[in-house]
Amino acid sequence: MKMDKAGDILKEFFSTLNLEKGEKYAALFSSWRKIAGEDIAAHSRVADLRKGTLIVELDHPGWMQMLRIQHDEILGKLSAKYPSLGIRSVQGRLVKQGRFSPPREAAQEAPRPESGEAPPRKTASPAPAAGSPPELKEAFIRLKKALEERSRKKR
Repeated sequence: MKMDKAGDILKEFFSTLNLEKGEKYAALFSSWRKIAGEDIAAHSRVADLRKGTLIVELDHPGWMQMLRIQHDEILGKLSAKYPSLGIRSVQGRLVKQGRFSPPREAAQEAPRPESGEAPPRKTASPAPAAGSPPELKEAFIRLKKALEERSRKKR
């Protein structure tokens, strides 16, 4: 059985939710290794994009320092590859090795109306890419329900 890449699955999932930036977020997450380089990427992961700041979790203070040293180079690559995401800085956050937090859903980055309410979102049943195991489809359905519940609680 052919297994799909996580980036492809995320791209498909976000497209089913009609999130305009979903594809770019998925691409950003999947291209982190190429942008940051093999060494930093092996000890880090993109955790969030908040108000123009890319939050990167790192598993050791030494890698945090390397991220700071290469900040301008990494930011330049991000800005060139993803100009529409408006990334203006990269910030590191230290976590215990292997304790990376789950990523924030990209939908939260969407602009909100002045009233402070979240804009209504069109949702469809998430569907993993063709060839994915049925367990993956069930996981996406559970994820969708959790995201919808979280969205309802915020209103």
